[in-house]
Amino acid sequence: MFWAFMYWYFFGGGAGAISAGVLTPAAVEELSDRVEIVVENPERAEAAQLTLGELGRAVKSFEKEFSATSRAVTRSYRDHAADRAEIEAVLDQLNRDWERGQERVLDLRFELRDQLTREEWVALHSND
Repeated sequence: MFWAFMYWYFFGGGAGAISAGVLTPAAVEELSDRVEIVVENPERAEAAQLTLGELGRAVKSFEKEFSATSRAVTRSYRDHAADRAEIEAVLDQLNRDWERGQERVLDLRFELRDQLTREEWVALHSND
C-alpha cells in the first residue's frame, strides 16, 4: 500500500493533489474552527484547541518531511549513477517517519475525543 501511495504521490501530482481522507493543516484548522462553535464549555474548548494545535504541528512537520523526501527521490531519479538501494533507503526512512507520525496523530485523536462529549464529537464531524 505504501508503495502505491508513493507512486501516486510522485507521479500523480504531489502533495497538492492530496485531498479528502488525508489529514492536512487545512483540515485541522477547520476542526479548530468547528470546536469554537460546537464546544460551549470554555475549559474543554481550550483543551481541545491545545490538542488540535499539537495535531496541526504534527501534520505540518510530516508535510515538510514528505516534501524533503520528494526532492531527494527526484534528485536520485535524475542521477544516472544513483542505485536502487539509495532510493529505497530514502523511501524506507519516509515510511518510518510516516508510521511514527500516524501513531502520534492517533494518540492526539483519542486525546481530542476524550476532551469532548459524544454529542460534540458527532457535531464536530458532521457534514453540515
